[in-house]
Amino acid sequence: MGKFLFTGTYTLDGRRNVATEGGTARAEAVSALCAALGGSVESMHFRVDHDDFVIIADMPDSVSTAAAKTIVTNTGTINAEAVPLLTPEEMDHACKITADFRPPGS
Repeated sequence: MGKFLFTGTYTLDGRRNVATEGGTARAEAVSALCAALGGSVESMHFRVDHDDFVIIADMPDSVSTAAAKTIVTNTGTINAEAVPLLTPEEMDHACKITADFRPPGS
């Protein structure tokens, strides 16, 4: 399992539906989707700025994460992004990996 950050915005229809159904109904739908894909929601929060929501979820892998994003965006009422999150220990490990790389112009 890995942690993923989902962020997104609702379309006008999506916002209207959230206003009608409420935030709890959205959180339940998100939890059900993640569970169906073998994952779980750690937390979901609504925002009042550029993004309408932020979700931190434990997902089995990047394929199930991509499936969740595709299922959600195919509704036409949500624009979503998903990115993997690293633990401090995973970041420590990543910082120790080296490889040659030629930057542009060199």
